[in-house]
Amino acid sequence: MRTALITNPQEIRDLRPAWRCTDALGTASIFTSPEWCQTAWRCLPELGLPRLLIAQDRHEHVQAILPLSARSGALVCAGSPLGDEHDLRVHSDAASTPIGRGILAALESYARTEGRVQLRDLRDGGVLARAANTTPGCPAPLFRLNPSTMGTDAPPWLLGGSPRRRRTLTRHRRALDRLGAVTVDRVADPQQLHDAVARFVPDRLRAWRQRGRLHQLPDGDRHPQFAEFLATAAAALAHRGHCFLNRLLLDGRALAQALYFRVGCADLLYMATYEPDFSRYSPSHLLLTESTATAAREGITMIELGRGDEQYKFDLGAEPRYLRDIIL
Repeated sequence: MRTALITNPQEIRDLRPAWRCTDALGTASIFTSPEWCQTAWRCLPELGLPRLLIAQDRHEHVQAILPLSARSGALVCAGSPLGDEHDLRVHSDAASTPIGRGILAALESYARTEGRVQLRDLRDGGVLARAANTTPGCPAPLFRLNPSTMGTDAPPWLLGGSPRRRRTLTRHRRALDRLGAVTVDRVADPQQLHDAVARFVPDRLRAWRQRGRLHQLPDGDRHPQFAEFLATAAAALAHRGHCFLNRLLLDGRALAQALYFRVGCADLLYMATYEPDFSRYSPSHLLLTESTATAAREGITMIELGRGDEQYKFDLGAEPRYLRDIIL
């Protein structure tokens, strides 16, 4: 196996077909995809210059790809810190364990000669986490769906969490029903999703500003180009069925919105917002439980709730999980 760090933008573009033939476990495949990484490199150059660390066999066929960015004298995961988890992408026919070790050896070499390597938010149990000595990283709780709890006559908002939490959500939903027609819809068409996400980002900023918490958002979320980046990446991923926006509507008005990525049997809740004027009805949590019920009916067995250990995630029945870091 031979490794190489590709830095030429045209060579990186030429590798896109080979890149598409690799994959990573879970939502790491979203945040290491060409749709996500190339959009980040183009829309948000402050996140770093494009790099691809590749592994080839003796016939020069690409067996693995690790998208990186060069930033401030360090190599970091491409798109970081906007991606929730990362990992090495490996061709389906390749043996991932020896390739992971080879990629790690290459990273250690670059760390000695070209600067630091700071790979954060790696998938627990992924190829890189198995190949390296890692340290615990950011919490990223998940919610495992149990089909046995899904009685066909049970209202979907009763799923998950403590009995007290379920009673509270039931009460909020009934109160909301008295105000008008409550519906949930999904935006999945790529062009419609692009336009909806382009509105969703400023809606989210407005809601945080209204609650006096805008300063708590990461800098990337407030970047002037973030809306276009996320809308473009979401639309590109929607072409492959990997992205959609769920909305809780009251008489057609969006009270809560949640952007999801879907890979296999898992959904990742990437970002959500709600109308602060309706906060007493818990619209974001109502949408989460409604979306979870729909996902279960569609064969999804896990909802990943993204980075952060906010208490509401555990109130709704999430279990703890930690991502991993590699610092060389």
